[in-house]
Amino acid sequence: MGTKETALSQIEGKNPVLEALRSGRALNKILISKDIERHSAIAEILHLAKERKIPVEWLSPEILKTKSSTRSPQGVIAYASAKEYVDVHDLLDITRSKNEPAFYVMLDGLETRIILVRSSGRRTLPASTE
Repeated sequence: MGTKETALSQIEGKNPVLEALRSGRALNKILISKDIERHSAIAEILHLAKERKIPVEWLSPEILKTKSSTRSPQGVIAYASAKEYVDVHDLLDITRSKNEPAFYVMLDGLETRIILVRSSGRRTLPASTE
């Protein structure tokens, strides 16, 4: 049980992951040990994950432990986004309402902490994946 703050927050343990789901926290993925006992907490985690379309990955206990920062994740690890994502349709609506030109860069699957974005050679904008 515990959390590890990184670009993605890592939440470990049945109850912490369940509480994150109940609170509506944005989770990117949930890892569950293949040998975990199926009881009410796990059933609720699976139900809420399915309801919110959060991917669930089943791993061997050995692999799950290697991903754990506490080495005792109780068979469950979740990755939460450090920042909330904005739906692309909402982003476009905001741009339309401001009646300003917009420049969007969409990135996926980045592992680095800081990315530099150059816009028209005029300035460099720091863009963080955190």
